[in-house]
Amino acid sequence: EGHLLRESVDPEGHPGTAHVRLLDLRPGASRQVGDLLRELRQEGTHYLVLDLRTNAGGAEEEVRAVADLFLEEGEILRVVGRGGEELRTYEAREGTLFSGDLALLVGSGTVGEAEALAAALKENGRAKLLGSRTLGKSLLQQFITFDDGTAVHLSVEEYRGPGGLEFHGEGVPPDLVVADSSKEEEDPVLDAALDRLHEKDSAPAEAA
Repeated sequence: EGHLLRESVDPEGHPGTAHVRLLDLRPGASRQVGDLLRELRQEGTHYLVLDLRTNAGGAEEEVRAVADLFLEEGEILRVVGRGGEELRTYEAREGTLFSGDLALLVGSGTVGEAEALAAALKENGRAKLLGSRTLGKSLLQQFITFDDGTAVHLSVEEYRGPGGLEFHGEGVPPDLVVADSSKEEEDPVLDAALDRLHEKDSAPAEAA
């Protein structure tokens, strides 16, 4: 099953650039992202727009695995218990598959594990986030059934970003706020990301 979708980018206006929609973080997503990054490296791609605006999350391990493809070092994710006690911490391992410039597109459709991925790449200074604030859902719930047949969803764990960054109820804020367009043929968030990635290419050269 496909976890990502590669979109076309105008090669004349934005050379060496790829736009990829990461649709979810279910098991297998990191493998597909890794395969794609190897292809992009062979193609000489230097700029990547990773679109998380419709990513509803998936698996905790995929957050670690995808972030690790872009990070040489640093904390990726913390998982804490109901009392705030630290249960698990994930760190990046040495080596990366893509060292080019990276922009993430985020919004209210960026949920759960996708928010944790965005936080990891932002807080480590690896990517710029553009769009709007993410949903703010970081609680992991367990469905508990009682002997009398009643049931309840109980929040048992919580995702936190690097350094213990909390985003439940608040979301992860973008570095640059850009409103989405209601017109299907327009994508101002993507346009802003492409402009941001290529800023230094279009900047006037300094006089010698």
